[in-house]
Amino acid sequence: MTPDTPLDSVTKVDAIRREIAEGIGGEGPQRWLTIDFTADPRWL
Repeated sequence: MTPDTPLDSVTKVDAIRREIAEGIGGEGPQRWLTIDFTADPRWL
């Protein structure tokens, strides 16, 4: 993603989260995934 990527709805960020989750493998009882979005360098 680039800093100017429009994320103007929860639906859009949920779709990105879903794509990342699918890319790292299937769900299971031991998998925990937190994905946060920020443009503030202090949080990176």
